[in-house]
Amino acid sequence: MVLVKWDEKYSVGLESIDTQHKTLVGLINQLHEAMKLGRSKELIKPTLDSLTKYTKEHFTFEEEKMQAVNYPGLAEHRNQHEEFVKKVDAFVADYDAGRAGLTFAIINFLRDWLLHHIADTDKKYSSYLQP
Repeated sequence: MVLVKWDEKYSVGLESIDTQHKTLVGLINQLHEAMKLGRSKELIKPTLDSLTKYTKEHFTFEEEKMQAVNYPGLAEHRNQHEEFVKKVDAFVADYDAGRAGLTFAIINFLRDWLLHHIADTDKKYSSYLQP
């Protein structure tokens, strides 16, 4: 059973961004499944790396779209992205150094942050980016 099921209520109405959000949801689900199976050496690290890389690419894409239309909430939105990246980078550094393991608390943080960010913050720019 998946941890996060995509629901259209998370759609921001832009196919390119919705597709990226679905990819992020999929990576969180892969991480959750790898943790449940206890396959840290094989799956957790590569999935964490993919999630980290893809998240940064997605945030850059979103921010470029917002900047192109002079979205007034860009600075606050960018700050949220930067704080999330700092937290995830710190966790990955601790994980790589053996100071932290992947737990359900981490998985739930990733899930909750992403879904709340989409529903509360990303939806605000939706009307600005509509064609």
